[in-house]
Amino acid sequence: MAADKGERRMVIIWGTRVRYRIHAEGEFFCPECGGDRPYRKLLARRWFTLFWIPVIPRRRVWWVVACGECGHHYRPAVLDKPTIAAMSRMLQGAARALVMYVLRNGGNQDNPVVRRQAVEQIRAVRPEGYDDSTLEEDLFCVPRDPAPMLNQIAEHLDSAGREALLVRGVRVALADGPFNAGELSAIQAAGRALEMTPAHVAGVLLMARRSVDNPGS
Repeated sequence: MAADKGERRMVIIWGTRVRYRIHAEGEFFCPECGGDRPYRKLLARRWFTLFWIPVIPRRRVWWVVACGECGHHYRPAVLDKPTIAAMSRMLQGAARALVMYVLRNGGNQDNPVVRRQAVEQIRAVRPEGYDDSTLEEDLFCVPRDPAPMLNQIAEHLDSAGREALLVRGVRVALADGPFNAGELSAIQAAGRALEMTPAHVAGVLLMARRSVDNPGS
């Protein structure tokens, strides 16, 4: 933009730019990087600039989440997805709650064959050591109702993931033979908490029975 004054001419350089203010920092799952990364939650606002200097803020503001590694910007909803580390903790807690629920309802807390299978299923989702003494502690410490943990993780698992989690309880129930009434009731309740239909749960039970009856197939 230019303004004339007699023989003199003055050039005015103006425009807009976005400025960011850091609101929060933490760790999130970055879709671009495919892993847990540091982030900054930023408050963004567009400013009117004069000679590249921000002078007048625009009224509209918005939030962005910036990855500290790749620099990619996301909408704040990206923070709703748990990190890999948080997802691992949730899965461990859900598996322990499910296995304890099946043990208690089936009345097999003292059956060594069932306990060994329970330890094996929990070890599969826990990187640190887990043994029979830890199982004994869990029987007293883990909440008796697994539904809250199963409801929570169901939001972040696809159909195959929900099946895989439920199968851990099914394998414990089948360790000493066919399901008893308590075990079957517990597995069906767990399936509902994982937002699986009765037909879906029945399919998982059928496949599990077949794998036990025909282990080499």
